[in-house]
Amino acid sequence: MLGYLLAALSLAGLGYWLWRLHQNRLQSEAALRSSEAKYRLLLDSAPCAIVITSLRDNTVLYLNRRAVAEFDVPHADEVVGTPAPMYYQNPADRELFVATLKRDGKLDDMELALQTPGGDPVWMSVSARVTDFEQQAAIFVAAVNVSGRKQVEMELREQRRVLQQFYDAMTDHVFLIRVDADQQFRLIATNNAMASFFGASKDQMLDRTLSELLTDPTLLASVSARYQHVVDTRQVAHYEESAPDRDTVRQDFDTVLSPLLDERGRCRYICGISRKISERKHMETALRVTNEHLQQQLSKIEELHGLLREQAIRDPLTGLFNRRYMEESLDRELSRALREGYPVSVVLADIDHFKKLNDTYGHPAGDEVLRQLAQLLKEQARASDIPCRYGGEEFLFVLPHANTATAVERAEQWRRAFEQLAVPFGTLSLRATLSAGVASYPGHGRTAAALIDAADRALYDAKHQGRNRICAAADKV
Repeated sequence: MLGYLLAALSLAGLGYWLWRLHQNRLQSEAALRSSEAKYRLLLDSAPCAIVITSLRDNTVLYLNRRAVAEFDVPHADEVVGTPAPMYYQNPADRELFVATLKRDGKLDDMELALQTPGGDPVWMSVSARVTDFEQQAAIFVAAVNVSGRKQVEMELREQRRVLQQFYDAMTDHVFLIRVDADQQFRLIATNNAMASFFGASKDQMLDRTLSELLTDPTLLASVSARYQHVVDTRQVAHYEESAPDRDTVRQDFDTVLSPLLDERGRCRYICGISRKISERKHMETALRVTNEHLQQQLSKIEELHGLLREQAIRDPLTGLFNRRYMEESLDRELSRALREGYPVSVVLADIDHFKKLNDTYGHPAGDEVLRQLAQLLKEQARASDIPCRYGGEEFLFVLPHANTATAVERAEQWRRAFEQLAVPFGTLSLRATLSAGVASYPGHGRTAAALIDAADRALYDAKHQGRNRICAAADKV
């Protein structure tokens, strides 16, 4: 009986021990879960992207909220389990990254070209450690997005590359001198033209002082004094100098030195440009000859342009303005008259019995009469008048600032002068008369068409009344 009792007690103790063990395990798991939750909360709150990948199979095990945002994914679950190399622009970078970690156990501030699942590039500055995560060897990665800085760096490199190409394309010597703390002048940038002049490569010349570049003591002293003057005065220096080329042949240069100042106003750099004077003079001579030739060509073109314009607006027989120019000018004068409030008159004149003259003496005789009348009208025209050949034997005169009475008076002067004019033609002396109609803005019309129509009706009245007379619109003279 006692044996059964001891056995029962032993079983009871064992059960209690197992129960306590189970409780301790539950408490440990709960504590572990709580610790893991706090750990994940801490990672999710980190200001940088954190990614944990498996060291065994290179898959993504975890990424925090910042990493989700940086890699532009909707949720971390869509990335967990995917292969880490797919987020590298160059898979070889992943292999180097893992190999370095396996060798050293850590990695700090490595810049990697990564990418989002959509293929958009993301530059990251990465620090990593080999650690344990979820009971397996893992890589703990902390990353900061440096895409903006990398973009700026790439743009700066591209700008420097283009700028250097620009300098190298120049035939002038371009150089940048740094003024060291000991007042040594050190070459830190130059172009191919200057390097070729010295018979050296740019790399052989860069970061060398003047004393290392110029072996002639006299030349060294002269150049150093010029540079020191720029440093002391902080003013641009422009002068001529000479220096031997790689074949020891002295060449003359026109040089400009410009000081580059720091925030305290001290000259820290000197930018220089040197040009061979012989080349410049040759270019200036060629340019002057070219300019003279171009000027001659331009003068001829302007002369031809003037002739073409005259041909476009002049009647070839009489030299008076043609009908198109008259229409443009009359519209312009009427617009100006409307703004400034002055009268404009139109005189439409016609040679009487012109057809009979042509039939009797021939068209050459008629042309000569037209030319003589045109010459008379030009001689009696004011600077502001616009005498035109309207068509055939008709002439139209635009008289700005002239009212009807003034226009009639002037037309009468032309009529009398033409009546007295004897036109020589061979052995003949031809005579003719003219009739004219006068209309004025604004009384007889406010448009060019209305004025010309009114003048035409007045001309008809003059013809109807016996010709060789002037009639005003609505009035008879």
